[in-house]
Amino acid sequence: LADEDLKEKVDLLRRAARVYDEKLNDNEQAFAAAMLAYEEDVSDKETVALLERLAAIGAKWSELLQPSNEWWKAATDERWTHIGLNMAKWYGVDLNKPEWALPIYQQVLARQPDNLLALHSMTALYRKLQQWPQLTQLLERCMAVARTEEDRRKVHVELGEVLELHLNQTDAAVEHYKTARNLNARDLAALTALERVYEGRGNVQGLVDVLFRKAEALAAKSDVEQANAVRLKLAEVLEDRANDAERAIEVYRAAVDADASNLPALRGLERLYALLGRSADLLAALEAQQEHITVEREKIKLLTRVAEMLEEEFVKLPEASARFEQVVEIDPNNDHAYRGLERLYRRQSRWNDLLSALDRHISATTERKDRVPLFTAMGQVYADELNDQARAIDAIQNALD
Repeated sequence: LADEDLKEKVDLLRRAARVYDEKLNDNEQAFAAAMLAYEEDVSDKETVALLERLAAIGAKWSELLQPSNEWWKAATDERWTHIGLNMAKWYGVDLNKPEWALPIYQQVLARQPDNLLALHSMTALYRKLQQWPQLTQLLERCMAVARTEEDRRKVHVELGEVLELHLNQTDAAVEHYKTARNLNARDLAALTALERVYEGRGNVQGLVDVLFRKAEALAAKSDVEQANAVRLKLAEVLEDRANDAERAIEVYRAAVDADASNLPALRGLERLYALLGRSADLLAALEAQQEHITVEREKIKLLTRVAEMLEEEFVKLPEASARFEQVVEIDPNNDHAYRGLERLYRRQSRWNDLLSALDRHISATTERKDRVPLFTAMGQVYADELNDQARAIDAIQNALD
């Protein structure tokens, strides 16, 4: 038959098989029609997929494999190859009989040593059988016949994993991972494998290098979350194991640039700036955290620290006052914040604000003995700073009552 006539005949038989299967629920006739289509063209992937599904549903693998084996014996050239590869796949994958599939693949490779489908299919079977030396030899053969750099890169990674994880040949595995990385600097599989090896060996410099590359590769894919996860790990290695605070700061900054809400990175910057005595940078890192902290207790702690830095190190009293005001907005009973406000307003001669802070502090104070000095302070402000003797007397009277 001409190619077009053959294609039309196969399509007609396949449609008939689908009608029997989907409309008439007749697996026998559907399988028979699909077998006729397959006999006409053993290379048609759509027909093969349909036949596999029908064989699985109707448990007809014997009915599929027996005639296929007879056709294979009589076939030549490409027809012989297609039938052999199909049968090997059915034995190895669908029937879970790799020991029956391997001899077929070997026959195909004896005639066609460069058949990539046969080679790759055999690697899966050797892996299933855990025949690691044989798998290693086969992967080396795959590498020799690979047609593209991308194919070679994948084989290098796969071969490295077999050598590292199953044959205890880590040095050789590392060379394969490096080769894969050299073929593609952003090869995440190779970079992850090298990360695993270097971490296991305690190779800090190697680990730092590969984590840098991995973060760049993930960033290039716009995977911000994963890139920042790698950056955090890298920064911790630089900080804790390489004793390189400056480079760790650079990495934490990169994480914050990618995601301003990344609290672990901001806290890493906070820790390192404090260690290095970089007060201005520390203050900026603390301020940057405020927008992203939702737990009230943590936010109060942070605002208090910022307020005290602004007051003591930078002598920015209005800004410090504003931070303590934020604290009492969150916690109207915060004694420490009120005392900070009272101290700051007094230093700034902001007498009305001081009186407001004292009044709120009194309302938040339940013990009478603790209220007395607050009323007294209020009276002194009225008397000494505002020259309001009447209110000063009222405040002192409240302290005495």
